[in-house]
Parts: sequence; structure tokens; C-alpha cells
Amino acid sequence: MGESGAAERRGRLCVDHAEVDAVLRALGASASDAYTAAGAISQAAGQGVADGGGDPAVAQVDAALRRWLDGVHRGVLDWAATLDACAQHVRRTAGAAADADAEVAARLRSWSPTAPGGAPEPL
Repeated sequence: MGESGAAERRGRLCVDHAEVDAVLRALGASASDAYTAAGAISQAAGQGVADGGGDPAVAQVDAALRRWLDGVHRGVLDWAATLDACAQHVRRTAGAAADADAEVAARLRSWSPTAPGGAPEPL
């Protein structure tokens, strides 16, 4: 960034909306993939993994695999929910930064060295 760009941004928050949008798209795609995977895992667990033809050992393996798939399913859903929460946090943070930036810019525009006391009201 050149000197003029640095001077332009001095004292201001910088919200790169393109970068925020890229992060939100990546989080959304990851969450979507996680929900899709969770659906596939849930379907596999519901169908059962093995047809044991009445063999108790195969039935035990099938039950264990179903429990494992259920655990994986819960983990994937938790991960997707975490991604959603991250996206919401990014949106809130970017919004708050943009609001603060607008407030600072408005205060700087309204400041006048000839104002009583020579300074604007505190930020």
C-alpha cells in the first residue's frame, strides 16, 4: 500500500467486504458439505451396514457400526453448526466494524479546528 493509501486509512477501520464475502462463501460451502455428508451418514446408519442372515456376531458388528455412524453424524452436525456460528460471528463483526468506521468518519468530517476548545467531542 502506498503512502497515500496509508494516510487515507489512518485512524479508520478497514473492512474489506470482498474478503468478508469470500470467508462467508467458504464457510457456507463447508457447512453445506458437512450437512450433505451428515445426510449420507445418517442414511447409511439407517440402512444398516451388514446383512448377517441371523448371525449374532454380524448383528453385533452391525449395531456397533450403526453406533459409530451415529456418533460421526452428530460430530458432522456439530461441525456444520460451528461453521454456521462462525459465519454469523463474521457477519456481526464486519457489520460492527463498518458501523464504527462510519461513525469515526462522520466525526472526523464534522471536526473543525475552529470549534470551541479546538477539538471535537470525544469519540
